[in-house]
Amino acid sequence: MSDILRRKIPTNRQIKTRKAILKSYEDLDPVDSQFYGFEQGNKKTGETNPRGEVVLVWNLPPVVTCPGADVCLEFCYNADTRINVFPLESWCVNWFWALNKKDACMEKINSILKCYAAPVVRVHSSGDFFSIDYIKMWVDIANQNPHAKFWAYTRSWKVPHLVEAIQILSQVSNFNLFASINKNETPPSGMRCCIVGEDDRLEGYFNCPEQYMNGPQCIECRECFTKNKTNIYFSKH
Repeated sequence: MSDILRRKIPTNRQIKTRKAILKSYEDLDPVDSQFYGFEQGNKKTGETNPRGEVVLVWNLPPVVTCPGADVCLEFCYNADTRINVFPLESWCVNWFWALNKKDACMEKINSILKCYAAPVVRVHSSGDFFSIDYIKMWVDIANQNPHAKFWAYTRSWKVPHLVEAIQILSQVSNFNLFASINKNETPPSGMRCCIVGEDDRLEGYFNCPEQYMNGPQCIECRECFTKNKTNIYFSKH
């Protein structure tokens, strides 16, 4: 496997553009429309593997659902105006259902998951855990779908009134939750963590192999949705 990064670290000019786009997302509102739901796995996650596992992705709009966001608002890769890849309005529909139709939202999600023998759910390639009720929703979904695996990375552990619920979610047997940290931060006790940095790799961490040329997709690697104690490193992209 080559150590050459698959996606280049963003330049200062790209970061400046991203910051401006992310700033505009502060005015987003939930959208009341027909349920949107999951997307299929993407180029990073992959879609399926020989085990029969199938990737589904659940997204929310960035920034407005990210109460713990700070330095990540300077480089978040969701600052992208390509609506065919980043369907922002559809993510706002998911946000509406999670906010205002939580029981119906859970019912929709559960019915979809039961259509798959071995679903693997990437929760939030965009967005984050924005409230205690929303975190509890995912606790219930994971518990009601023991045949599924879930994984997510979160800065919401930084929010004092959310940290207890975040830790409860991280202890659910089929939910793999990483505290997204900076190098000088300590994650909540018992939680796996991940770091995003400007180096090609970080000693002492599991360096995400997908980020390198010819590296496996998430569905092939399986590290992030397998319950263990590994901490992950990602290069900015």
